[in-house]
Amino acid sequence: MVMPNYNILRKQIIVKFSKEWYAHHKTGVFPFASLYDYINSYKTKKGKIHKRAGASKQQLGTLLAQSPLFNRIDHGIWEYVGEA
Repeated sequence: MVMPNYNILRKQIIVKFSKEWYAHHKTGVFPFASLYDYINSYKTKKGKIHKRAGASKQQLGTLLAQSPLFNRIDHGIWEYVGEA
């Protein structure tokens, strides 16, 4: 049986968070804790917490580090360098 790749959904949520953060704060720099809270409280269209979106801090850090859209500035501080 082939397991679904939950990381695709997580990456989409991370980019969505980054664009919302940029629109609100006018900067692509965001604290890791804000992303962690956002992804673990992400809700479906029906208002329930998404079953497959949650991630540990280690999983999120790895996803951010592997993506060319993000740069680590300092401990716990990341920058979105993709299209805003």
